[in-house]
Amino acid sequence: MEMPVESAAAAGSRGRLVLACRLLLAVVLLVTATGKLLDIGGFVAVVATYRALPEPLLLPAALTLTLGELALCLWLLSGVRLATAALAAVLLHVAYLVWSTAALARGLDIPNCGCFGVFWARPLTWVTLVEDAVLLFVALAIYRGARLRAAGGGRSSGTVQAAAS
Repeated sequence: MEMPVESAAAAGSRGRLVLACRLLLAVVLLVTATGKLLDIGGFVAVVATYRALPEPLLLPAALTLTLGELALCLWLLSGVRLATAALAAVLLHVAYLVWSTAALARGLDIPNCGCFGVFWARPLTWVTLVEDAVLLFVALAIYRGARLRAAGGGRSSGTVQAAAS
């Protein structure tokens, strides 16, 4: 029995889509990390507004988050172990969704969500959750594309003989 294999054109289109997603997510991470690093003290104050961490952990958490975003940006751009980088991005955005949802569910008034540090202050709203969900789906698309590429999807065109049972 013959099974169709993805055409070279379809594989190329998928590759371009994954590249566009990688670049989009990397740019977002670069901008957010840069905004936070330019005033890390201000970002620490933003993290404090979530009332989720004790004071001694605010600076380490802010630095870890910011440097993690920067590292993830570079990792996505490198393309090395792309599926793993995409999973790290998925985990980051799931964490942001949980963190933000918890703050909103607790009724906290967060005048600056901290997404871009202190330089583009935007209140934490349900729209913030939608934005994080979109970035989560972008990371999932990168993961799926990387897994398909690693599995050999789209490397050849035509048909492949399926093993007889």
